[in-house]
Amino acid sequence: MVAELKNRPKDESPFKAVCEALSLQLQLYDTDPKSAWALVRLIKENPALVGKGFEKRLAREKALTEALVEREGSNTMNTLKAQLIVGVASVAWMAALDEWYEQGGK
Repeated sequence: MVAELKNRPKDESPFKAVCEALSLQLQLYDTDPKSAWALVRLIKENPALVGKGFEKRLAREKALTEALVEREGSNTMNTLKAQLIVGVASVAWMAALDEWYEQGGK
């Protein structure tokens, strides 16, 4: 996702670039929906994995934040602004994933 974000078109807005980078995961889910459903169910239904998933999410958000600052340049994008952009996109992504899970993978 980090490489995808760094390589997004320069004229694309920072928020759109982050959303497009996050969509890579959704493309993997679309490629093999049965495996994606099994993985999400396993993570959502196992408390130890819920915690690990949260750790991975924080690491992903940090990496995307750093990549966004690098992509935009520190004169344009400070860390706080990048964290907010990545955070909003990530929360929306997680909300959609939660809804998908609640609807039984539909």
